[in-house]
Amino acid sequence: MNNEIGGYFCEVLRLVEEREAKLKALRKYISTAIERGGNYSDYEIGEALANDRGKEEKSTKKF
Repeated sequence: MNNEIGGYFCEVLRLVEEREAKLKALRKYISTAIERGGNYSDYEIGEALANDRGKEEKSTKKF
């Protein structure tokens, strides 16, 4: 029983560390993008986000 609990907590810790690493990378990416600047309209940004959402939905569908 203790091995199961220990294994569970190790997995939870691994997932938390993975999430934190992803958030750190995302923060760096966003900061770099803000520093670089850009000339995109609200419409262009909305279109890009909609396209990304569509790709994500297609990739998560199971047949």
